[in-house]
Amino acid sequence: MKLHIIGAGGHAKVVIDSLNKKKYSNIYLYDDKYPKINKLGDIKIINKVSAIPINKKDLYFVAIGNNKIRKKIILYLLSRNLKLETIINTSSLISKNSKIMPGTLIGPRAIINSGACIEKGCIINTASIIEHDCYISDFTHVAPGSMLGGGVYLDKMCLIGIGSIIIPNVKVKKNTLVKAGSIIKK
Repeated sequence: MKLHIIGAGGHAKVVIDSLNKKKYSNIYLYDDKYPKINKLGDIKIINKVSAIPINKKDLYFVAIGNNKIRKKIILYLLSRNLKLETIINTSSLISKNSKIMPGTLIGPRAIINSGACIEKGCIINTASIIEHDCYISDFTHVAPGSMLGGGVYLDKMCLIGIGSIIIPNVKVKKNTLVKAGSIIKK
């Protein structure tokens, strides 16, 4: 199976490190800085984002940290009926009773507990904890080291800053930016 990765910045480095490369016959990278930048790690960048091939047999992953840009590209791919890949780092711990939708990255040492639901195009970054019965809506980014207590609801397009804590059963509205190191109680 071929994997097409869109984006070759910092977030893409984490994505590539999290891949099980043996799972794919070929991995292709696309970034608008091509040809100025032509390699990320051991993977060549082969073209600009606008040159992504449309092949319904292949898998696609958007490795862009910016929620708005990631959303735009994912919706474009879905409008072409293309398959989104989900990338899960092998060091993460994920309950068999959780649900993770396509286009999401579960980063190194992240924990997803029972009953949690992670919708499409999310980033659950390094060492984040998503406790039982949390719901993470589309295109949300939970930054490294953040902790969500049980039953937390994050609406679409939220950014939970690095090292933030959200106590149990809090609902966070759409497009909310939680500053790094925050403690959200209501």
